[in-house]
Amino acid sequence: MVLQQRTSVPIWGKGVPLSRVTARGTWGSRGNALVGPDSMWTLMLMTPKAGGPYDLSIRHGDSTVTLKNVLVGEVWLCSGQSNMEMPLEGWPPNDTIWNSASAIDHSFNPKIRLFNVLRNYSVVPVHECVGTWRACSPFSVRTFSASAYFFGKRIFEALKVPVGLIEASWGGTAVESWMSKEMLGKFDEYTATLKKIDE
Repeated sequence: MVLQQRTSVPIWGKGVPLSRVTARGTWGSRGNALVGPDSMWTLMLMTPKAGGPYDLSIRHGDSTVTLKNVLVGEVWLCSGQSNMEMPLEGWPPNDTIWNSASAIDHSFNPKIRLFNVLRNYSVVPVHECVGTWRACSPFSVRTFSASAYFFGKRIFEALKVPVGLIEASWGGTAVESWMSKEMLGKFDEYTATLKKIDE
């Protein structure tokens, strides 16, 4: 994975209520949290300037999970409709991307990491999503967002730091589905719809 540099990043999960969770990064940062009555916990962990790879260990009771090969750099959420969803290999035979075969062949860069969020929807906030961090390679980038990849490649070339790209796109979706309840509530035409969701 890639964590955003020089900030406080949230780490969260589930555990035994009222027990303690500790997270420690090999860059020298540590955070603690108390598991709530609902079994949820969140802690904040300070990150250093861009670099790595590091390890991140999370301890809960007698169990420790260690995430290895963690980079710290620039992280971007790449979201939208079909223009963001279109993969680097395109949608052949009709919708193709000029020079995509060459771009795919020359895409190997272990300092660019890709995370594609599996499609899902919910009318209430959720704590988890399905996806896997992958190093950028001809295999992983082929089906990843072309717009996101070229953006991330440009960021890497300009800043020379690790780049994490999180793609959460869904072609053809209405813009309202990407907006918060609070924002939609400012428009009278959505009052009835929001009321149905609340029921």
